[in-house]
Amino acid sequence: YPRVKPPAAEETILAHQETLQAAVDLGLPAMLVLIIWWLLTLRSLRPVAAVVADNGPAPPLTPAIIIGTALLLLFAVFAAQVLQANVATYPGSKPLAWALALVALVLGMAYHAARLPLPSPWACWCAVLACLLHVQADFSLHSMQVVGVLAWVVCLGQVLAHPGIRSEKVSEPPIASPRRQGIFAIAGLLVLGAVTIGILLTSLRGEVLERARQTEHIFARLRLGESGRLNDAQRGAAVDAFEHALSRVVVEDRRALTVDPREALGLAMITRAVAASRHFPADHDLVFVAVAIGEHLQALLPARAHVLTPVLEGLLAAWPGDLLVIKALSEHYLRLAQAARDDSRRVLGRQAQALASRAVELYPTHLPLRQTLIAAAGLTGDQDTVTTQRAEIARLQPLVHVDNRPR
Repeated sequence: YPRVKPPAAEETILAHQETLQAAVDLGLPAMLVLIIWWLLTLRSLRPVAAVVADNGPAPPLTPAIIIGTALLLLFAVFAAQVLQANVATYPGSKPLAWALALVALVLGMAYHAARLPLPSPWACWCAVLACLLHVQADFSLHSMQVVGVLAWVVCLGQVLAHPGIRSEKVSEPPIASPRRQGIFAIAGLLVLGAVTIGILLTSLRGEVLERARQTEHIFARLRLGESGRLNDAQRGAAVDAFEHALSRVVVEDRRALTVDPREALGLAMITRAVAASRHFPADHDLVFVAVAIGEHLQALLPARAHVLTPVLEGLLAAWPGDLLVIKALSEHYLRLAQAARDDSRRVLGRQAQALASRAVELYPTHLPLRQTLIAAAGLTGDQDTVTTQRAEIARLQPLVHVDNRPR
C-alpha cells in the first residue's frame, strides 16, 4: 500500500473491507478462498422448492436450556474482563445485582422469543447476504460477536432451507460405531490440547509485549524529562517506573548491574521482544516495540548506539522487506556514520544510503525517508542523489498527506 497509494492518501494498515483485508493480510489466494466460501454458504442457504413458508413455532424452552443459558450468561459476565469491568461501574457498585438483572432480562426475552414462529429460509438468506454485502465496505467479520451471530443465522437457515433435515422420519439420529466415536473423541482432545497450548504460548508472548511496551513508555518519558518538558512530579514518577522495571531485569540477569542502567533495561527488553517475535506465528508488534525502544535508547545514549547494530541487522535478516526495519537500520547507520571518522564514515554512509534508497522505494510519498537518503548521500559525496531527492521533495510536498511531509 505505501508503494502504490495516491500521494495525498494517509498512512494505514487497514483496508476497511473484508475481501481486500484478506488479500493484504494473507494474499490473493486467501481472498479468493474467502469469496468462494461466502458463495458456497449462500448457495447452501437457498431454500428448496418443497419448503413450506410457515415453519411453525420454535421448539419450547426446556428447564435445561433455561438453566444452561443462565449459567452461561453469568460465566460471560464474571469471566470476561470487559463485561466484568462494565457491570462494576454501574450505579450502586453492586455488580452481582446488575449481572442477575441482565440474566433475567435475557431469559425473559428468550422466553417470549420462543413463542414466535421461526423465520422463513429466505429471511436467513437475506440476512447473511446483507452482512456479506456490508463487509464490502467494512471489516465487521474481525469482530467475534458479529461472526458468532452470523454463524448462528447460517446454521438456522440451513436447517430451515432443507426440510429433510427436520423430517420426522429421522427422529433418532444414527449412532456411530464405538471405534468412530473413539476417533472423534481423541481428535477433539487433540484439538483442545493444541488450542490450550496455543493460548498458553500466546499469553507468555503477550506478557513480553506488555513489558516491552511499558519499557518503551518509560524511555519516552525519560526523554521528555531530559528535554525539560516534565515537571518535578512527572520526572519522579518516570524515574520510579524506570527503577521498578530495571529491578525486574536485574533479578533475571545480574550482568545488568555492570552497564548503564538505561542500556541494561533497553537491551534486555529489545532482546526479549526480538526473540519472542521469532516464535510461530511471527509477531510484528514485538518488532515494532523493539525498534521503538532502540530509537529511544540511541537518543538517550548516543555514544552507545553501536550496541544495537547486531540486533537491528538480525531483524533485517528476519524481516528483509519490512519498511520499519529498513528505516530503523538506515537511520541507525546514519547516526553511526555522523559520529565516525574517515573510512568508517564512508562505509557506514554507503550502508545507510543503500537502505534509505530501499525505504524510499517502498514508500515514495513519505518525504522524511527522502530526507534520510539526502543526509546519507551527503556523507558519501553523492551530490546527484542529493539534488534529485531535493527536487522530488519540492515536487511532492504540496501533494502528499500532511503526515508525510518533511519534519
